[in-house]
Amino acid sequence: MFRGLYLTFYGTSRVEPAAEHHLHESSYKMTIPLMVLAFFSVVAGWVSWPKAWHGSEAFDRYLEPVFAPATEALRRVPRGHFAELSPGVLMGFSILAALIGIGIASWWYLKSTDIPEQLAERFADMYRVLTHKYYVDEFYNWLIVRPLRVVSEKFLWRVVDAGAIDNVGANGLGESTASVGNVLRRIQSGNIPSYATWIMLGAVLWLLYIFATHA
Repeated sequence: MFRGLYLTFYGTSRVEPAAEHHLHESSYKMTIPLMVLAFFSVVAGWVSWPKAWHGSEAFDRYLEPVFAPATEALRRVPRGHFAELSPGVLMGFSILAALIGIGIASWWYLKSTDIPEQLAERFADMYRVLTHKYYVDEFYNWLIVRPLRVVSEKFLWRVVDAGAIDNVGANGLGESTASVGNVLRRIQSGNIPSYATWIMLGAVLWLLYIFATHA
């Protein structure tokens, strides 16, 4: 986190000259939610202040029913030497680790800024793995995204959507309706003599059918 802080707000600006005049403070629609988040990030921890430091751990008690099965399972696991350490000592180790990380970030990204580049060149393979986040995104893209995209484009889009739904369903029904409408339009022309002709033709065909069936 302090590496990101130092790279963003300290040192030489990395903003392109063409983009500098576009920089401006965010509007209240973004700053007010950030203020709310900042407030709770500072004070929310007091709700579950640990008992080792004379706190109530109210939030822990609130979530106790959720974590009860996991806590019971952990009790059956054989414990090592670290299980005998008190919560205060464990918290001290956590704070010490955080301070060491802050110190290293301050050293590398404020004072000796050439060290990260030297380490990246010396451990290029490890740096490449860390930069690509252990290639999790690439693996997910190869295993999930690319197959789904191929199936979507080659089959669902071209075969199902364009071939079946559009041609047979939407376009096919539309063309069929238009064809039937063209035929019926000739019958329903609004011309009285034409209507009389069709009625006469229908009557003749009906009489021929009756004579043919009763002959």
